[in-house]
Amino acid sequence: MTTLLTIPQELRDEIYTLVLSATLPLPSAASFATPREVYEQNFRQIRGGSCNRYTLLSLLINSTALLLINRQINNEVSSLISREKKAQKLVYLLDCVILNEKCIYPTWLSIPFLSDFIGKVYVDFRIDGRCEDYHGSAWTGGDGGPGDMVYSLFDLLQRFLERGPHFVGPQRQNKINVREFILNVVEWPQEVLASTDHDNEEHVAQRGWRRWRNRPADVAHQIRLWVCLLGSRSQSPEKYHINERVDRIKVLLDGNVVNVVNYKENIGPAHNRAALKHIRGIGWRGTQS
Repeated sequence: MTTLLTIPQELRDEIYTLVLSATLPLPSAASFATPREVYEQNFRQIRGGSCNRYTLLSLLINSTALLLINRQINNEVSSLISREKKAQKLVYLLDCVILNEKCIYPTWLSIPFLSDFIGKVYVDFRIDGRCEDYHGSAWTGGDGGPGDMVYSLFDLLQRFLERGPHFVGPQRQNKINVREFILNVVEWPQEVLASTDHDNEEHVAQRGWRRWRNRPADVAHQIRLWVCLLGSRSQSPEKYHINERVDRIKVLLDGNVVNVVNYKENIGPAHNRAALKHIRGIGWRGTQS
């Protein structure tokens, strides 16, 4: 009788790899009813994080079950994980639902194993619902700068680098380093986009402001504008020093590249200088440190 331990080692490694790279299904709207809000007294020391709703449930680490089966499998999986760490090709998958222009619900879909270095972190942003009140939208910045939604996005990235996948855990002694964050905004179906165009035209004529401010293209544009400035110590007066732990951030709209910021080579190519000019043109200077 053939069992897992009687097949060749190469085949077992293939099975281990499949288990480690397994992906959870996308969360349903009902899952947002589970406890997710986290409160800290100094949660907004400067700014950011007010939109994030982190889960308080335990994380599913794909390697955990394998390591607990028996000693032989533990040794083999540990050896495989060690080789994967040396290759520096580890990939994490994160799903973020932006609900009603007010809240971000992050859910990990795949964490193969824990490591201080991750090759790529894929983050999908799925936009659901809208806020009817113009001033109630977290995308709106009162000083012409980024709204709380943008600050919350960077707080989420910063917390991952400092605390690991469990965003509300204690700060790690060894901070996480990431070669590339890939921030992908998932586009809506064409028929939905067409209806929002019509809504915007009527709403602008009646009230002077667009009814839909959270369309995927608009969200990708906001992230593109701020990802260079708020991620850099040299430009940002805020607490987000992502450039110290991340080589590159790539912004995508439905899989198509919108912007690439390479912190290790040059944070100010032409498109990023143009973004800075645009931001200063709308009157935002940020808070002086």
